[in-house]
Amino acid sequence: MESDYRDFFTKLLYRRGINDYSTLGTDMLYSDKVQNVSLLWTQAIKNYVLLDTILSGSNADDNNGYAASLGISRDFAWWSVGMQSQIYSKEYRYLDLEDTLTYKKMTNLFYLTLTNLNYLDSVGLNYIDQTYYNNDEVSLDDRKVLNLSLGKRLTPKLDVAFGYFKDFGGDSDSGFNIVFNYDWGDRRRLTLDHYTQNESTRLNYSRTTIGQEGFDYTVGVNHMDNEVNLNGYGLWKTNVGDLRLSHDEYSDGRLSQVNFNGALVWLGNQVALTKYVNNSFALLNVSDHADLDIYRSSSLIGKTNQKGYMFVHNIIPYIQYDLSFDQNQLNMDETFDYASKKIVGLDQRGYKVNFPIYQTKRIAVRLIDAQRQHLVRGAQVVVNDKTAEPYFVDSKGMVYVYVTQAAAYKFFVNLQGGQTCQADVVISQKQFLDPEHEILDVLCK
Repeated sequence: MESDYRDFFTKLLYRRGINDYSTLGTDMLYSDKVQNVSLLWTQAIKNYVLLDTILSGSNADDNNGYAASLGISRDFAWWSVGMQSQIYSKEYRYLDLEDTLTYKKMTNLFYLTLTNLNYLDSVGLNYIDQTYYNNDEVSLDDRKVLNLSLGKRLTPKLDVAFGYFKDFGGDSDSGFNIVFNYDWGDRRRLTLDHYTQNESTRLNYSRTTIGQEGFDYTVGVNHMDNEVNLNGYGLWKTNVGDLRLSHDEYSDGRLSQVNFNGALVWLGNQVALTKYVNNSFALLNVSDHADLDIYRSSSLIGKTNQKGYMFVHNIIPYIQYDLSFDQNQLNMDETFDYASKKIVGLDQRGYKVNFPIYQTKRIAVRLIDAQRQHLVRGAQVVVNDKTAEPYFVDSKGMVYVYVTQAAAYKFFVNLQGGQTCQADVVISQKQFLDPEHEILDVLCK
């Protein structure tokens, strides 16, 4: 048995925002075979472009190597464009690089994506130019690959995707693929695809769940190289990790696999067993409120735990998400400043998202004028913010307002005939805690 998967390593990633346009960080990795240190710099140039720079050094077998990467991108409403260049010295090593990457010399990438076109839903174009060092261990040809992808929805339930590639490098290969997807309802999907590169055809039936917990599965049949094989895949998603099961049946054998991925996360003075940290994630807190529905971009992903927390996983970097909770599940005497927050995460970062919830109290206030007479019925009272919803004075000169804490408040009152007055109302802690037995008499002047 090989021991490749039994090596231990330590990895430390730290990044911090310097201002609204810049972030700096470092990525360090240590193992017995390879040591790496990388400097990370992301810089937005106003609202024009985003620059992503990485400088990296390595030490392996007493040989020092270096690598550098520079990316530039810009996103618009219906199209995005970007390019990236990477350069490696011959001595550069990284722990998880395979031979095809170990001897990489330079990679240049350009991409262009268009959406919401008249006749097509999406068009994608990218070009990769990759060169390798000459070596005696592995013979590698330089690659120059052009990829084109097209997408179109044919009916409300049926869509098709077409892809074409052309390799201008040593292999001079080309091919295309076509994929049909039929929406069966209830998150079920039937997929038929064909690839000319290996002359394969596949038919799969799958069901997925939208939350962070649930059971996903896929069953299918493949035809490749005049052979038919069967396969099945299952994913059991839990709040402490994901269990993956797979089984493949061939004419000359079978293969079954079981895999579990999880993580121990410390964020915001909270420690928890969670799902594996692949992309960014967020620790969401809704003021100790348990079992509240949490949404990510309008999709239900789970509920808060008994302490009002929930880890939101798989926040893909540089994409705007809307994190929110179901405000309709709050009690009638509770209020909040906001029920949703927008977040754009960077790669493998943890974010704290807090939603403060306040318990409101109804306070009785009797407003009187300079002659010690209560104000007339129907007078409008606005608290603090002149644009807020008004309260109304009743026939006894009383107005009942809802507040969230003991504090000083300013009342703006609109009287009949266009007259106005103001009142400074100070609510003590005693009055806030026992509002049923406290009536405040306040002069409006």
